[in-house]
Amino acid sequence: EGVIPLNKMFNTIKIESSKGSIYTINIIKNYDKDYKNEPYLEDLSIEGYKIDFDREKYEYVIVLHDEENLVINYEPSNYDDNVKIIGNGNFNKSDNLIKIIINDKIEYKIHALKTLKVSSVQKEEFKEISSTKKEIVKLIIITISCIIVFGFFYLLFIYHRT
Repeated sequence: EGVIPLNKMFNTIKIESSKGSIYTINIIKNYDKDYKNEPYLEDLSIEGYKIDFDREKYEYVIVLHDEENLVINYEPSNYDDNVKIIGNGNFNKSDNLIKIIINDKIEYKIHALKTLKVSSVQKEEFKEISSTKKEIVKLIIITISCIIVFGFFYLLFIYHRT
C-alpha cells in the first residue's frame, strides 16, 4: 500500500490479495539517459536572444547585435556543479565560440555570429550644364583641335622643308 520507489533496472512487486493469492509484477525501468550521474543544465538563456533551450542540445547559434559581451543565465542540475563560461566577449567579425563547461565534463556551445555593417555608397549626381557653358566648352574643344591640326601641318610642311 502506498508509493513504492523503483530502481533503475528490474523491480519486482508482490501483491497479496485478501483471498490468499500472491501476484508478482515485474517492472523494468529503463531511461535513455541517466541524468543523476551526469551534469547538465536545467536552463540556459541569453538576454535579448531566443535559443529554444533543450538540455540534450549542446550547440546553439545566434547572430550578435552590437554587444561587447552577452548576459548568459544558466541553472545547473546540481548547485554544487562547477560552471565555467569561456569566450564571452571581445567578439571578432565572424564566428565567436562561447563554451559553457560543467564540471569539466559536459560542454554547451554557443556560436555567436557577428555581422558586418556595410555602408552604402551615395550616387554622385551629375548636373546638366547650361547652354552657355556648353557653347564655351565646344569653342574650347574646337580651338584646341585647330591648334593641334595647324601644329601638325606646320611640322609636316614648313618645319620639315627646312
